[in-house]
Amino acid sequence: MRTTSSRFAGLVSGLVAGSVATALVLGPVQVVHAEPPGTTVDELFPYGQEKFDAEEFGEAGDAWAKAVRLLPEDKKNASTRQTLVNLALDAYMRGYKAKDDRSFVDSAKTLLDDYEKSLQDAHGAVELTPEVADAKQKIEDALVEIKAKEDEAARLAAEAAKPEPEPEPEPEPEPKSKPGTGFIIGGAVALGLGAGGVGLLVAGLLGSKSAQTDYDAALPGTTERDSAQKRGETMNALAITGGVLAPIFIGAGVALLIIGIKKNKTPKTASAMVVPTFGPGYAGVGLSGRF
Repeated sequence: MRTTSSRFAGLVSGLVAGSVATALVLGPVQVVHAEPPGTTVDELFPYGQEKFDAEEFGEAGDAWAKAVRLLPEDKKNASTRQTLVNLALDAYMRGYKAKDDRSFVDSAKTLLDDYEKSLQDAHGAVELTPEVADAKQKIEDALVEIKAKEDEAARLAAEAAKPEPEPEPEPEPEPKSKPGTGFIIGGAVALGLGAGGVGLLVAGLLGSKSAQTDYDAALPGTTERDSAQKRGETMNALAITGGVLAPIFIGAGVALLIIGIKKNKTPKTASAMVVPTFGPGYAGVGLSGRF
């Protein structure tokens, strides 16, 4: 079933055929034969209509465009040429919409340019009918659309041709601190404090011995003897303090070092608790836990 536009085109085509036949009967027409040799307007018109009805719009447009070029622009052929131009341009634009092929638009533009030039050469002015002017606008719009598509395709092709940027090197991971490092540091600090306690113990013992010697050498009731006694008491206090602190901190330091070293050697979790211990005549630390 034909569409309304197709039936309208068929009606117009019939009128054109009638006008062409009348022109051929009433008077001679100057014809410039196009390829293939021997083709005439009354042969091209029905051929174009047959192709148009079969929706072979490119061949229909070519046939009607060839018929336009066969007819010279004069008073006898002006109306017929206008109608054929309308039909050919319509066929080309239908072909473009159906296949999205710019060759149809290029053919329509070439025909329109040739037609306008023939009007200029014959009449000294270009006066397009509203139908031809509308077709001209559609051709210009299609060319703008095609140019935009081609520019976009060229842009995408250029982007695709660009080399991909090299990936930035991944930052090296920061070295993870070993789980026992904190215990080792704490153990070292505790050993340092324990060493200080040993120093107090030794200094107190030596000072106490020196004070005892001075005390024994001084006469009773003298100032030297009282001074030696006070110095001896101070040294004894230092020795006791060092004796208490040294084993506590040294024991704690050793325990923390053991825990830290074990944690760094094995992924197994080691747990321990340092407990100060006291007893008659001694002071120190105890280590309780699981390694």
